[in-house]
Amino acid sequence: MDLISKQLVELRINKKLSQEELANELGVSRQAISKWETGSGYPETDNLIKLVSFYDTSADYILFGKKDKKKESIFSDQNFVKALIFFGMIFGIISFTAIIITFFIR
Repeated sequence: MDLISKQLVELRINKKLSQEELANELGVSRQAISKWETGSGYPETDNLIKLVSFYDTSADYILFGKKDKKKESIFSDQNFVKALIFFGMIFGIISFTAIIITFFIR
């Protein structure tokens, strides 16, 4: 059993579903679920998207075992860029204010 298969089995068992119940939820056959979970086949892209949505996880978790990044830290890519923009604006305002004050003090 490979990593993808293990992840899919773990996710299904955690939801307390049978292969048949999961197949009905996703609109696929029970045989498809069995193939994915034994490693004799893999979900196509559209089914991978359904799995990610159904399990409320990431494709990285299913495919590579990487932990889900639902909770972002301050250093996550998106938040880090926002912080840089914010501090850049603050720095710009302070610099502009210092220039204006210096100009009027002379």
